Amino acid sequence: MLRTRNADVAVVGAGIVGLFCGYFLARRGLKVVVLERTMPGSGSSTRNGGGVRSQFGTATNIRLSVLSEPYWAEFEDRFGVDVGLRRIGYLFLASDDDGLQTLRSQVALQHRFGIASEILVAEDVSTRWPVLSVLDVVGASYCADDGFLNQHRAMHGIAQAAEAAGVRIECGGQEPPRAG
Repeated sequence: MLRTRNADVAVVGAGIVGLFCGYFLARRGLKVVVLERTMPGSGSSTRNGGGVRSQFGTATNIRLSVLSEPYWAEFEDRFGVDVGLRRIGYLFLASDDDGLQTLRSQVALQHRFGIASEILVAEDVSTRWPVLSVLDVVGASYCADDGFLNQHRAMHGIAQAAEAAGVRIECGGQEPPRAG
């Protein structure tokens, strides 16, 4: 049951995207309620590996990644929570020429958005990561700036920031637990 009846905006879903949307809207002076069926982050926002990457195959996803980059890089300074961002790189392997051509096209698109991804041939992969030399690959794409973070800490940080900005989070008929 909706308890907040006088919000300017209702955001459905208290995952990382919904909470960020609520946060930014509230920072612009709007009265925001974020509605969640269960608990904040109970869906895919915390059921993933915490990947932060720019190696995507569509302009929309690449652009969103570019726009979100400063928030991940400066998360602790902005929100007071260390999300443990580790830039270890992402490697996408191609097992055949068609797969490698797909990666080439994606890297070309990524370059148009300033992403420092690169194409590697099989020998490059074996040289950089000798343990992978046993795999039958023709090449790969790699971006050293990609990595991962602690998605649970990120959820905690943005939930706190959203509430501090005035966002009301309503969960399945009950109040969300307060961070302590």
